[in-house]
Amino acid sequence: MRKHGFNSSIGLVVGVVTAAPWALMTSPARAQDAAAKASSDELTEVVVTAERRSTDVQHTPISMVATSGEQLEQDHVFNISDLQGTTPGFQVNTAGEYQSLNIRGIGNGAVNPAITPGIAVQRDGLIQAETIELAEPFYDIDHVEILRGPQGTFIGQSATGGALLIVSRNPSLTDGISGYASALIGNYSDSRIESAINLPISDQFAARIAVNWEHRGSFYFDEGSALTVISQSPLTDPGHVDDENVRLSLLWKPSDSFEALLKFENNHSSTGGTPDQPNQNTYIDPTTGDALHSPYYAYSSHQPFTLNYDFQDRLDDQVSDRAGLDLKYTLPGGILIRSLTGFQHDDIRENEDTDASSANAGYYYHLIGPDNNYYSQELTVISPNDSALTWIGGASYFYRITPVRQAIYIEPGPPYPPTGDENNPAQVQQLNIHAAQRTMGVFGQVSYQIIDPLQVQVGVRENWDYDYNNGGIDIEIPAAGLTIPVPLGGHFHDDVPTWKVGVNYTPLPSEFIYGFIARGYKSGGVNGGSPVNFDPEHVTDYELGIKSKFLDNHIDTALGGYYMNYDNLQQPITNPVTGGSGVTNVGASKIKGIEASFAAHLAGFNVDASVAYNDTTLGNVSLIATYRLPGYVQNLPQCVGTNTVGCFNYAPYVVDVSGGANPFSPKVTFDAGVDYGIIVGSNATLRPRVTFSHTDKQYASVFQTDNYFEMGVRNLWGASLTYERGPWTGQLYGTNLTNETYVSAYNGNFEYYGAPRQYGIKVTRTF
Repeated sequence: MRKHGFNSSIGLVVGVVTAAPWALMTSPARAQDAAAKASSDELTEVVVTAERRSTDVQHTPISMVATSGEQLEQDHVFNISDLQGTTPGFQVNTAGEYQSLNIRGIGNGAVNPAITPGIAVQRDGLIQAETIELAEPFYDIDHVEILRGPQGTFIGQSATGGALLIVSRNPSLTDGISGYASALIGNYSDSRIESAINLPISDQFAARIAVNWEHRGSFYFDEGSALTVISQSPLTDPGHVDDENVRLSLLWKPSDSFEALLKFENNHSSTGGTPDQPNQNTYIDPTTGDALHSPYYAYSSHQPFTLNYDFQDRLDDQVSDRAGLDLKYTLPGGILIRSLTGFQHDDIRENEDTDASSANAGYYYHLIGPDNNYYSQELTVISPNDSALTWIGGASYFYRITPVRQAIYIEPGPPYPPTGDENNPAQVQQLNIHAAQRTMGVFGQVSYQIIDPLQVQVGVRENWDYDYNNGGIDIEIPAAGLTIPVPLGGHFHDDVPTWKVGVNYTPLPSEFIYGFIARGYKSGGVNGGSPVNFDPEHVTDYELGIKSKFLDNHIDTALGGYYMNYDNLQQPITNPVTGGSGVTNVGASKIKGIEASFAAHLAGFNVDASVAYNDTTLGNVSLIATYRLPGYVQNLPQCVGTNTVGCFNYAPYVVDVSGGANPFSPKVTFDAGVDYGIIVGSNATLRPRVTFSHTDKQYASVFQTDNYFEMGVRNLWGASLTYERGPWTGQLYGTNLTNETYVSAYNGNFEYYGAPRQYGIKVTRTF
């Protein structure tokens, strides 16, 4: 296994940090008394920073879900994909190393690196600007915020559908030497260790070290192919988990007016390759009316979680280093100046079977990096909160350079066996490009309290984007001794204003009503082919909501409605003029819906539930159904007149998708959880908990006239039994208890499955 340089020390760090709580077993327990926790009727408020100021969720004028790190651990939400079961309207299409996030049917309608993500993901304020490196596990998390609707003022581009903010725990100067360690053992040979320790080195300086290590076997079994000609040895099972993560946080606060927070992370993940298989659904041939399967369907296992590969050298190895420096200085008048500087380094190595079967049609070696680097800087000035007029202003800069290298080895393919030699393939494609993205913005928001309960807010932002690609593809034909160079390149730039105008009304401390109109966008980009460029997406969002507290803050509720105009949808298409493929703007969509949530803590009971109804309707859109095209037509132009040589007639393959739903937009999503604290003895609690999530049918594509990209209804149950006594917590847990089998993602002609039933035990000690 390839190791990144810093990872060689992770084992030592894991040992030191994990050993700390056991070494302090005789120290006074810092955990909250378990019996008090069981009988407390207070709901825990999560403080969020969605609009740069610290506010509680119930007084933030955004439709959002904020979840504490403790609740994430309780419900075994260990990564971004798991958040689908706790946030209605939030969908994740995990296709190998790529994760496309969607909220309300806006985000990424396709797994395509040319398309900028439509849901902004930030870890400790640092943007993750691609659909890669998003699968890092959650560990030592303070809270997670999911913001629904465009976030054009404070984030700008990449936030047409919303944003996901992941905030880790900070060092503390006042908590003393404290922390926790947990160990988990589960089925599929799952073992996980997570630990953190807070170290107040002086009254001005503190450090926090957090680590995570997990190894889990794959949900999949690769039976290989009895017909393979390259080897009879067993093939490895892709999709296992091998994670190593460490975070070092340093806090320096020499005075009440200044503090500096430095966070450095190193993350390493290895999965043994992407666990995909040919799409098992059928589509209709428009020329014959026959039901057909994907190209390599006959060479797959036809069984969920059973793979049938003939390529052994599979690999998915990812490294991500991240560093952020957060400086805060408060002027004598109370104005806060904040600087956030970030750097991220990604390195991905992937070897895959292009047909995901025993067809022996090809394989590729894929590198993103090793110098896929992000640089970011944001400067914000924030007024005090103690006057009728408050304001925020700032500027941001982001720069990314992404080198991509890929070697595709193409075999003759079916029928089997191939006539080519695996070590002397019929054709090789060598891709070598550099993609760069530069984004700048200036922004501001003014809030004015007209009268005591009534506030108006106006936010504006100007965004500048500049993207470019250079490089190309070399197509080698060994049999003919030919190399055909195909240059790829281009540049794109724009400047786009975004804004938000809102009114907030607080008739009572327990009632908060808000309404706004907001404008968001997602950057255009470069194809490097034809069409050369594509334009930005735009969304205009109209929202009205109310958030309430009842029974002395024992119950929280939220109810909101929205109507959105979504324009210039970006979709990968086949160009009928040239036969080439690229991203283009295909049309518009209307989106409307209602979101509601309920949380209560009464007499030891915790009850939480949330639901989203989301209705999306595509406008006038007609596209070539690329997945239905015969394989030989790639790059053939449209036939003109009576000519039928060296061309193809695309007309029968054009599909009118008008009136359909946006990709990844199930109509109804729902989740709920209930638990009850049973006092056992004088200082212990037994807490059973049951969770449920429902997701309606959805499609992974705008093409919905057949079921080829359909993801059916799924209902997932989870349960846990937690025993709390002093600093100790033990938990028995289970997820997907009914072992429901469901397709969770599509990527072109390939499909992926959601996690099956998992269960195990977890033990945690705080100190």
